[in-house]
Amino acid sequence: KDLNSVSHGIGLAKLRADGFVSLHAGSVREGLLVTRSVRVTGAHLVINAACGPGGYLDVEVSDEQNYVIRGMLRDDVVRFDGDSISHRVAWRGDAALPENRSVKVRFWMRDADLYSFRFGGESE
Repeated sequence: KDLNSVSHGIGLAKLRADGFVSLHAGSVREGLLVTRSVRVTGAHLVINAACGPGGYLDVEVSDEQNYVIRGMLRDDVVRFDGDSISHRVAWRGDAALPENRSVKVRFWMRDADLYSFRFGGESE
């Protein structure tokens, strides 16, 4: 290439926190993700997710034998349909994560991206 035809530029790329890769569910069919057993290390489940128009993400928590923990059924969750890097998942009633125990987390999604999830403390 002729050195006179080389153009230069400066650019800036921004990624959301923990946003390099996501699990994506399209708008046609609902997707389901079931985690392997993970140890609960905090009082709350916190997700980094984004939903498209009409999209959603529902969450259910079970023990290692796949029995849903009381109050943490999909029907009990407050449906997430927004865009947040730090959304605390809530269930109706007095459901509490069993701290320091292993659980499986089920995510039902439509027109949504799940970037990450973690267990957070009271301040989150």
